[in-house]
This record gives sequence, structure tokens and C-alpha cells, in this order.
Amino acid sequence: MNSPPVALITGGAGDIALGSAIRLAGIGMRTVLADISAERLDAAAESVRTAGGSCDQRVVDLSSPEACVALVEEVWDDIGPITAVLNAAAVTHRALIHEFTPSMWEKLVSVNLSSVFWICRSAIGRMLDEGKGGVIVNLGSVSGIRGIAGTPAYSATKGGVVALSRALALDYARNGIRVHVLTPPAIDTRLYRAMFASKADPVRARAEYEAGEAAGRVLTVAEIASLIEFLVRGEGPAFSPDPLVW
Repeated sequence: MNSPPVALITGGAGDIALGSAIRLAGIGMRTVLADISAERLDAAAESVRTAGGSCDQRVVDLSSPEACVALVEEVWDDIGPITAVLNAAAVTHRALIHEFTPSMWEKLVSVNLSSVFWICRSAIGRMLDEGKGGVIVNLGSVSGIRGIAGTPAYSATKGGVVALSRALALDYARNGIRVHVLTPPAIDTRLYRAMFASKADPVRARAEYEAGEAAGRVLTVAEIASLIEFLVRGEGPAFSPDPLVW
């Protein structure tokens, strides 16, 4: 009996990672959620199982290159060859550049960009050894394409994710390894909703923000998760170095 294909998902306690894990588990994949928060990770993994899916979890500090490498090696050796990777881990800090400290900058770079680099480096190395290809989906942001006021460091890290993903797509297309990067605008997650909680009128503040969106609303987690499933299934282009931009 063949083992189910394995999907490694970083930022596993987040809404997008969870929504994607449920979708991927629904098509028969064994999902592995990785995050630094054990409590939130437990809840996310249980949600996947409650939905009928297979889910493992790993508590890991993705700001550490050594931990990123060890995560891929451990999942590959203990659970099975990784068929798909979703890099969805990210942190943000709204501040102007003159307000940043070295530690603030290093935190965003290590989680948002360096973890993507090291996870991709390790996963691609094992995929090449296996010789069966694979797919990597990196979660960027529209801020990595056009920049967003008040988020210079976040925008810079997401721009790095976009450039890295495009380069990897070019480097490994002939090895059957597809690399995609998504650059969505705002998504209706817990973090997005928290942005308005401190406003005098949260409902009005959110409505005014969303009035400026093309569709008059932000994207839902379900919409992003369905696109990620589509790409992992291989129903998209076999080679596409360009980011999926909204």
C-alpha cells in the first residue's frame, strides 16, 4: 500500500496554513504543520483531524536556519518524502524605517525570508535526490510587489520572497520541481481583523478600508486555500516564474 503524499506547511497555526492544510488533507495528503506556538499548533492540527484529514505537527523556531533544515530532514526521514511545501510563516511590525532597531529588522528577515530560503534549500535538495519532483508554494504579499506605507521591513522581506521564488522556478523547472509565489492583498484572517480592533469604530474602519479594494472586500482564507490546492494538484502551469498577483 502506497503512503499518502506529504505536505509540509510552515506557519501552521495561522489561518491560511490551516485552511490550506484542510484542503490538502481533503485530497489525501498527509499534512505536517510547523509553528512556534505549541498551543495554537495543537488546536490547528486538531481542526484538520476533525475535518477528516491526516495531520502531524512540529514545534519549531523558524527564525533559526538550523531548525529549518532539521525540520525538513526530520519530516522526510520520519514521516515520508515531502511532495509539497507551503511556506506561510510570517511576522509583521508596523513602523517607519527610522523607528526600527536591529533586532526588529532581524526578526522579520529571519522568519519571513530566511526561513523560506532554508526550507526551500533543504526540501529541494531532498527532492533532487528522490528524483520525483515536487511543488513549493511560497506566500508572498502584494507589499512585496508595490510596497505598503508603514511596512518597510515587511515589504522588503516579501519582495525577497518574490525574487527568491522566481529564481527557484527558473533553476529547477527541468527537474520537475514547480515553485510558485502568491502575492495577495489583505486576507480576512485573525491578524487582519485585529488591525481594526483598536479603532474607535472598528466596523466603520474596516468598511472604509475594504471600500478601496477592487472587489469592495478582502480575500477570504477559503479563496487562497483553494488556489493553493489547485497549484499543489498540478492543475496549474508546469512552469511559471511570475508571481500570482491580484
